[in-house]
Amino acid sequence: MLLIKKIKELMQTLSISIYRGDRLERNLKVISWIGFVIAFISGIMTVINLVQHKGFVTYTTAIACLSGIIITYAGMVLKKRTPAILAALFVCLFIFTYYALFGINDGFAILWTFLVPLAFSYFAGVSYGVAMSVYYELLFVVLFYTPIRSVMAQYYTKTFMDRYPLLYLCGVLLNSVAMIQYHATTLAQMEYEKKLKEAADAAIAAGEAKSQFLAQMSHEIRTPINTVLGMNEMILREAKDENVLEYSESIQESGRTLLALINSILDFSKIEDGKMEIVSVEYATLTMINNLVASVSNRAKAKGLELLTDIDEKIPRTLRGDDVRLSQIIANLLTNAVKYTEKGSVTLTIHKKERQGSKVLLFISVKDTGIGIKDEDRERMFESFERLDETRNRNIEGTGLGMAIVTKLLAMMGSEIHLTSVYGKGSTFYFEIWQEVVDGTPLMRDLAKTPKAIKERGEETFLFAPTAKVLVTDDNEMNLKVISHLLKRCGIKPDLASSGMETIERIREKKYDIVFLDHMMPHMDGMETLQKLKEEGLTEHLTIIALTANAVVGARESYLAAGFQDYLSKPISVASLEEIMAKYLPAGIYEWKKKES
Repeated sequence: MLLIKKIKELMQTLSISIYRGDRLERNLKVISWIGFVIAFISGIMTVINLVQHKGFVTYTTAIACLSGIIITYAGMVLKKRTPAILAALFVCLFIFTYYALFGINDGFAILWTFLVPLAFSYFAGVSYGVAMSVYYELLFVVLFYTPIRSVMAQYYTKTFMDRYPLLYLCGVLLNSVAMIQYHATTLAQMEYEKKLKEAADAAIAAGEAKSQFLAQMSHEIRTPINTVLGMNEMILREAKDENVLEYSESIQESGRTLLALINSILDFSKIEDGKMEIVSVEYATLTMINNLVASVSNRAKAKGLELLTDIDEKIPRTLRGDDVRLSQIIANLLTNAVKYTEKGSVTLTIHKKERQGSKVLLFISVKDTGIGIKDEDRERMFESFERLDETRNRNIEGTGLGMAIVTKLLAMMGSEIHLTSVYGKGSTFYFEIWQEVVDGTPLMRDLAKTPKAIKERGEETFLFAPTAKVLVTDDNEMNLKVISHLLKRCGIKPDLASSGMETIERIREKKYDIVFLDHMMPHMDGMETLQKLKEEGLTEHLTIIALTANAVVGARESYLAAGFQDYLSKPISVASLEEIMAKYLPAGIYEWKKKES
């Protein structure tokens, strides 16, 4: 009973097809090529047989050639296994039986008995291959060990099989075992591949869920931060009490730190998911450097550190590259340098190392007089979520992702970070990066205007455009209040809309210089609103800026692709807002005013 049960299980296993999906495609290709070979060789043999007047043999090779054509056509054109297998079965049985009946030689017998069942097993399945092996063995037994032998004696000689019949029997058994083993192994591999695919699909689904969660959380977290920092900006502008200003500055610093932590996590998530892209654009070199210095100067000043710059006057004025990611890399290095330096200085160096045709190689370094890095910690510091010298640095805020992000971004840009450090005395991080030259005019002329250091325009002036017509759309009332207050110093009183439909109605009635349009809104989001405006022909000569807290999934690129002119993320930075305004407002309707001391 146990044997019968095992045989039934084996038959059930063999009945499961191993030719599905990619294996079926590969199987059809192999069948097709074998069919082509059969047709080609049989065709040549048929021509030779015709020339030599071989008689009936000519018909056998012609039939084999026709079968080969059928196999090739069924596999390549029809993409169906059944007719190809039937044709292959006919070739195998017909030709072998013919030669078995009318003259067997040792080489031919060995070839067909051992190889054809295995090959046919690959074409059609193990059960068919085993059946063919058994058929061949029975055919030999009938031909050699029955009265038919005496009838066919004139055709036969003392063959290898006649002398050693057990070897052929063992060959059949070995063939059968090999085919069954191949089938069972393939089924096990397919099951393993299925589990791998399920695990991969689950990982992809989990990754997508994580990305969606981060996008949602980014939006949800950034919205209240936008309100906190925006309203706090109003306090900094309008409050006179020194204590209130001190409290407000603490709020501002903590809010920016919180925002930096969120940005680090989101950026790292984008890089890990492969959704971070390097986008090359033209950028003004000095503007980028100004913004970098401005971004870290207050923090350095608060710690009593000297922020120094060493900028090569020969650097081209305008370059092409991903200035956003390049700035992010340098800003991370500068922020870390200030963070881990208690006294002394932080120095930003940018030099032109060499030029080849339309490209320039920049050498960029950030040097500090901080705590330095131990030799044994050098490798660890570039790993994710690593914090070095925890006991000494326990009061320093951060996720431990800054250097990991720098390393990964540089790798994406074809560069790498280098480090020299003496523990207790300071560190220097440096890298080299190629950028395309757009305007090769040296920075000498621009730097001459700021001989002492690179000035921080955002700290000394503000944009003033009282005649500018601005529309702001956001479904969150506090966000509307924040941006209205931020624009108040610019002399601008914006029109406000709380939905996509209201935005469309206002644009129908009035011509605006700039429209700030929120992305995530109920009923009709920013993308749909923009599409409606396009359909009505209302976007011509109109600048529409995406205003959104979504900063996860390639935000800028997706908004530009949708038709927005630019992108402004929440929380709204005053400097970024004024930069956008200066970039897109018509010439002549704004000016830069000096801030009151």
